[in-house]
Amino acid sequence: MTETPPTTEWRWSCYSLHFLHSDDFPSFDAAVTWAKETAIRHGFLLVIASYAPQRDGRHDCYLRCDRRVPKSPRDFSGAVRLNTKRKGAGRKFVIKVAERKDRSGLFIAVNAGEHGKHNHELVVYSEGHRQISGLSSESKQLVREMSDAQTKPSQIVVALQQNFPADNPTVRHVYNYRDKIRRERLDGRNPAQQVLHEVVQRGYVYWTATDMDSCICQLFCAHPTSLQLFHTWPYVVGMDSTYKTNRYNMPLIEIIDLSAIVTDRDLGLTKALAQVFPQTSHLLCTWHINKEVADRVRKLYGASTSKTGENFKNGMWRLVINAATQDEFDHAWTSLVDSYSWFPAAVSYVRDTWIVHREKL
Repeated sequence: MTETPPTTEWRWSCYSLHFLHSDDFPSFDAAVTWAKETAIRHGFLLVIASYAPQRDGRHDCYLRCDRRVPKSPRDFSGAVRLNTKRKGAGRKFVIKVAERKDRSGLFIAVNAGEHGKHNHELVVYSEGHRQISGLSSESKQLVREMSDAQTKPSQIVVALQQNFPADNPTVRHVYNYRDKIRRERLDGRNPAQQVLHEVVQRGYVYWTATDMDSCICQLFCAHPTSLQLFHTWPYVVGMDSTYKTNRYNMPLIEIIDLSAIVTDRDLGLTKALAQVFPQTSHLLCTWHINKEVADRVRKLYGASTSKTGENFKNGMWRLVINAATQDEFDHAWTSLVDSYSWFPAAVSYVRDTWIVHREKL
């Protein structure tokens, strides 16, 4: 976290002198902005306390330290959260932005007495203070891009701290801006309306049923490609039902048309599938393969623990089974054979049991 150099004389220093300004300000906004920036440079924050009209129509704007206690502090004795911490420290640091009588400009009036001192430590850590921490436009663009790429908030914060340290970003900033992005994209639609909007925008085939109040109670949607696959292979349909586990307590069922069959290495089943579904791709389940490879290698090695089998599975074998191209596979397989030349039993096992089914991996 960005740390402000510590101030050792905060108890006795009068900070009003830092707010003396020789020129008038054209507007209240300009004067308030200058005063807040000056306060930040000296390690504390100012907030607007009041904007009071005078009898002649002019106005005075009072700025106070953000750690000032109100005139009538809240009685916390009966509060539920008795340990609630407050920033208030009791000191009445105040400056005034006033309008000149001829209304030619605005000036800052200071008080060098009790209203010009602090009785508390100044800002040490910038994170968490809204005036000196937050996301710039560049930071927000980075959050938007990384969020669209499904990056986790914790990783986004690290990227922000590396690229925009002056923003003093925190994970709360990321969460808040991501929520703002989500609400912007909803464009006033509720979640059900957003789902239907996405279905229409993405060209899904859909059907809805509504109740007497015109509220959607049933929705069926299918991607055009899924329908094409279903018409091509209509024999087997997989269904995955998630019953009332969502926030709306509504049933959800996902129907998947089958373009491939995934099984373990059951030779009898493999033969039957080739006869019954000759046009359907047959793949071997990677999870079952890895589980059996780790167990068999451990037994071949004669080890009492699973460490040897796990090391084999998670090492060279993983590169072989995850190869995306023939060149990657050839390179990974050659490396495995060379690396385990001292363990020919393991090499022979995976070659004769799994590599012979290379097209199904």
